[in-house]
Amino acid sequence: MSKIKRDKVNIGDWVRGFAKNGALIQGYMENIDPLDPLFKIRVIDSDDKDLIGYSLNMDDSLIEKIPSSQTLTEPQLQFLIDISLQTQDKEWFYELSNALQEFKRNAKGSQAKEFVEFSL
Repeated sequence: MSKIKRDKVNIGDWVRGFAKNGALIQGYMENIDPLDPLFKIRVIDSDDKDLIGYSLNMDDSLIEKIPSSQTLTEPQLQFLIDISLQTQDKEWFYELSNALQEFKRNAKGSQAKEFVEFSL
């Protein structure tokens, strides 16, 4: 993993990397403290399911920024649905729920898609 420069990332940016236990994680920047050498990452998906939903303090040598795209994974959609419920944003909830249903319909086909098109 290449080091992330503090001026190249923002709160909310999607990142991936490896937790201290070696688990692959994917999540977003939750906090960037200029005085703390560690980044606070909210884990959205991981091969260690016990890490999902937790915040990890991670060194920048263990993470990399995920390039912006118009696609989301199923765990990302589910997490965004949770946020839409917490913020009581009905329109966003319905939009995300429809995208998740489309994702699941596509996954049932012979060519299962790992990502669904969705714009934030």
